[in-house]
Amino acid sequence: MSQKIFVAFLAALTVSLTMSSLEAQVPAFRATGPSTASVGATFEAAILLNTPATELQGWAYGVCIDPTLLQIESVALGSTALTANGGDSIFFHQLQITADGYTVGALISGTGANNLPPGNDYELSIGSYTALAETTTTSISPCDGQGAPPVQSIVVENGQPIPTDLIPHSLGIEFPQLAYTAIAPDTQATYRATGELEFSVTVLLDQIDNGFPLSQTQGFSLGLGHDPALLQVTGLESALPFEPDFIQFGLSEPNGWTVGVVYSLTGAVELALVDQPAITATYTNTTPSPLAGNDQPVMTTLEWSDSIGNPPVVNVIVVQGASFAPEFDDGIVTLDPPPPIPEFRRGDANQDATVDLSDGIWMLNELFQGGPSFDCSGAMDVNFDGQYNAADAISIFSWLFL
Repeated sequence: MSQKIFVAFLAALTVSLTMSSLEAQVPAFRATGPSTASVGATFEAAILLNTPATELQGWAYGVCIDPTLLQIESVALGSTALTANGGDSIFFHQLQITADGYTVGALISGTGANNLPPGNDYELSIGSYTALAETTTTSISPCDGQGAPPVQSIVVENGQPIPTDLIPHSLGIEFPQLAYTAIAPDTQATYRATGELEFSVTVLLDQIDNGFPLSQTQGFSLGLGHDPALLQVTGLESALPFEPDFIQFGLSEPNGWTVGVVYSLTGAVELALVDQPAITATYTNTTPSPLAGNDQPVMTTLEWSDSIGNPPVVNVIVVQGASFAPEFDDGIVTLDPPPPIPEFRRGDANQDATVDLSDGIWMLNELFQGGPSFDCSGAMDVNFDGQYNAADAISIFSWLFL
């Protein structure tokens, strides 16, 4: 490369970097929000401020929308506007809402004591909108000329207005789709001291609240898997608020269970699903507690699956004769180790590791008042005569006081 060409290249690069640097210093109002919204749904979109190199005293801006596609419901101060005045809300805030957007005028401090330092993504306002009609794209845009009188979008530095970049946010609006979730709740169970385990889980079916009208279902099929090295299913029963005309359980697979349900063979019974209990499954352990001598719990998963059974049962919910595959919310099961076996003490009826007056009273309550009890006949047989009766409680009183 000749020296002249190199100098020209260097000069061009310097101009380019200078222009980029200047552009980077321009404050910008930027709209942000969801990428999609459903017709009839309400959502929030915020206006953020980037001010890379200026310390600001205030700002003004407009926000424009298409009123045939979006309806503005309300506007609230953003987190920055709530704290910019030395930790308090800004001194002055003027809001005007119109059919096609809103305007904001703001002064941070009445005395000028507090300014907004350089920074990015300062949240100035949060608008609440309702989507009115379907479209592939529309925008929420910081803009000039909104309101009456028209507002120019600026920031204020040392009492001087500074023009800003205006960065819109685009989103699509679509009609909501009917959707469901199959939920296996998280569960905690504890092994008995004998190494046995038993617990139940009631799975739920829920229509997703996305603006689609609440729909009546006619039946469903489900498959829920588990780790066969830890668990086995010993029982399934309906948790529906009525007895369905058809219900078929599948328990033969070692790694899960299945069910098929038709509420009514004539179509007379339908059910809307709002966190609806559907099926209760009872689980026991397949082997003695793997936690013996271990004080840490074991985690395992109840996982929805479309491959359990022969032929495999697919997870679907039926609405007007059409099948809808639900979204899956798997469950976490925490298996806690068995409680430590208490040290044997003859006379320790209430199992608190001491023998005192309370044990004699515990015995009398158990024998004559239907009080609580522990299954430890040896501890109850205080006088060692092979029986458990009032004489054992009297033996404790005599030992303590006579």
